[in-house]
Amino acid sequence: MTPADLADVPADRIVSVQLCDVLAEPTDPPRTESLGHRLPPGQGHGDAVGVVRTLQAKGGQPAVIAVEVISHDLGVSTSAAQAAADAAREVLTAAR
Repeated sequence: MTPADLADVPADRIVSVQLCDVLAEPTDPPRTESLGHRLPPGQGHGDAVGVVRTLQAKGGQPAVIAVEVISHDLGVSTSAAQAAADAAREVLTAAR
């Protein structure tokens, strides 16, 4: 998703946000990337900061902002969770 993708979405319709980042080249099929190749927010080739800034500018106040990094490379561990949380904090701080 890019900041421009939010242009026509009313702020009150955005109730949940999942932060992650994307590879430089999308996988084929795209579902492959979403099921195992997501990157921590701000550490890929998307514009996580821009998306958060756009949400703020629209007056969006989602009830939930979560980090969803499904990654075979990071695996499932405390250190992977910490890395994703730290990356999300950096994106949210940069978006202020």
